[in-house]
Amino acid sequence: MNTNKGISVRTKKEYIHLIPPVTVGEYERLKQSIKEEGGLLVPAVLNQDNVVLDGHHRLQACAELDIQARCCKKDFRGRPLDEIMFVVNVNLYRRHLNDFKRAELGIRVEELLRKSGQLQQEGARFTPETSQAESVLHTAQPHNTGLSSLVFPTCMKV
Repeated sequence: MNTNKGISVRTKKEYIHLIPPVTVGEYERLKQSIKEEGGLLVPAVLNQDNVVLDGHHRLQACAELDIQARCCKKDFRGRPLDEIMFVVNVNLYRRHLNDFKRAELGIRVEELLRKSGQLQQEGARFTPETSQAESVLHTAQPHNTGLSSLVFPTCMKV
């Protein structure tokens, strides 16, 4: 896929499958909006390697409409966990996901973190005040995860 600047972009299956897909109706409304506006209102976001972090549906719609897409870049070199969390957060706060979909997303994120080994590396830390291990997971709160206070406890048990 190419953007208006001739940049070849690619997607990452891991990121596409992380977020619930848009429905056919949502995609058609997005495509119609891009057509009416003559382009993207919000640019797609690429990482330093031109991997789409946000906006693969917008880029696909632009390609189908033969409209040049706008993109911006974020550099997550050496910070794969931050890159995954960016993908999650940008979608949690923009898309209209119900509580069940948010909980599913929380479970997917936890699975990815376990697979990447990041959860084990960050699972415990020492604080100078107590010199005791403190679980990072126990410091999470519903307000900074995007999950409702009703769904959050269920996700934390998983």
